[in-house]
Amino acid sequence: MPTCSVSSIIFLALAPNGTNIIPVSYSQAKTLTKLIKFQVDPPGTPTREQLLEKYVTPSVLYGNTCILILHHPAQSSTHNSSGSQIVIYTVHRLLQTTRKTHILHLQCSGFFQISTIDNLILVHHQGSSSTLLFDIGSDSDSLDPVNIKPMIKPMPMKPCIVDLPGQEPFQCPLYSANWVIFQPNIIIDAFLGFLWYVDIDLSILCELDIPTEKLVNFLLRRKTEKALPLLIKVIEDITDPCKEPKHDLKVISQVFDLINTAYRKQLNKLAQPHIGTPAGQLTSQPTVIKDTGPEKIVVDEQTMCSNIFSKFSEKKNLPNYNGEFGIKVILEYLRSLNDLQIPFQDLNNLLIDCLLREKHGLSRLHNLLQYRVLPDSKSLACLLLSLKNIYPPALQLSLDMLKRLGNADDEIMEILLHKKLILPTIRFARNADIINQLSARKFLEAAQETNDPTLFYSVYKFFEQSNQRSKGITNFSDSVLCQSFVEHMKNLFPEENKSLNNQKRVLR
Repeated sequence: MPTCSVSSIIFLALAPNGTNIIPVSYSQAKTLTKLIKFQVDPPGTPTREQLLEKYVTPSVLYGNTCILILHHPAQSSTHNSSGSQIVIYTVHRLLQTTRKTHILHLQCSGFFQISTIDNLILVHHQGSSSTLLFDIGSDSDSLDPVNIKPMIKPMPMKPCIVDLPGQEPFQCPLYSANWVIFQPNIIIDAFLGFLWYVDIDLSILCELDIPTEKLVNFLLRRKTEKALPLLIKVIEDITDPCKEPKHDLKVISQVFDLINTAYRKQLNKLAQPHIGTPAGQLTSQPTVIKDTGPEKIVVDEQTMCSNIFSKFSEKKNLPNYNGEFGIKVILEYLRSLNDLQIPFQDLNNLLIDCLLREKHGLSRLHNLLQYRVLPDSKSLACLLLSLKNIYPPALQLSLDMLKRLGNADDEIMEILLHKKLILPTIRFARNADIINQLSARKFLEAAQETNDPTLFYSVYKFFEQSNQRSKGITNFSDSVLCQSFVEHMKNLFPEENKSLNNQKRVLR
């Protein structure tokens, strides 16, 4: 009667041979819920068709309760290269059903013991003194069982050496017949009296010849504290603009799609409690999402910028730096974000920094902006504004972007005023229906700094008329602090001041 304490499920094997199993869920409220009975295949040995407890391992993998059953090949089929198998039956709580989902091909026969850690299945083979590694994580929706082979070649455990007082270091025998295994990852040597916790060194897998896409997908399913640094190292290695030979952009594209698909899922989860909130207002950090499934790594834009793309600038002075490759990598990442409809901001500055160091980089930047590859933002508009001296079209690009944003009237007017385009600024304010919000002092000061009497006169008269419309008088109130500009107007146009005084005498 195997029990999975993590998921609180008892598996009851029914007579006569134990292949009919009833999962029973129990709770702290002392209630039992019987799930639908299912039938498993017998172990397959010719002398024993009965399913014994030693062939059964209950576990929780990727948030699902599973029961792993070891099958040995019949003697008549020992020539079968697949050897023994582990068949996995997965319990679906919502449907209250259990079905065969995976078949692990061990490719050897003999005595096996099973440990599970970090949603990985470790199968210890006594005959070869090695351990096989299986990962059942996949997005397959097939109703048929998925056949899975070991992810890497069988490898032995790290030797365990114990320092004994007054004696030479003692090396514990591994894969001993005295081992007793408890789930998920405890091994006890009943003869020596030692207890171990099994762990896995993921960094070793990064050194093996595993396809990059497969390795990244594998690391994305591991726990953050272990796998995130390794995942960043793998991404940094394939995107390094100084490394030769360069990795295939197609592989890099697939890697970006993998990490951004996980990122998109995180944004969807965050958006559920905030229905109606624009995606651009949702922020995220490198995080672990906890749900009914496993902990999941999320590599967001901020993580990529701080750990990967920002290092491009640090390497720009190295002799083997390939800026063109760096730009292609960033553009490929942008493509992946756009395809998955993920908003981004931090990447703009890094991309522009790379473009500015390359020949024809500004014209390429112009094209990216025209085709809206880069999203509009105030920060990007301000960055473009800073380029106006080396690339004059950047000013118009900045203004166009601010106009598209629709909430940047103040920024547009500041830009125009900074360029001493005073009358165009007033016309823009009139079109935006914010003419009454203008500061007379700011505009008169800007007009005075141009040393253009005609321009100053036009601006001064505009605000006089504005005063007349809003207050019924042309005079500036003391609160706007424009007395110095009134005196300046008198000095520039004394004849108009005399005419005004004569009009006042006639009125008297």
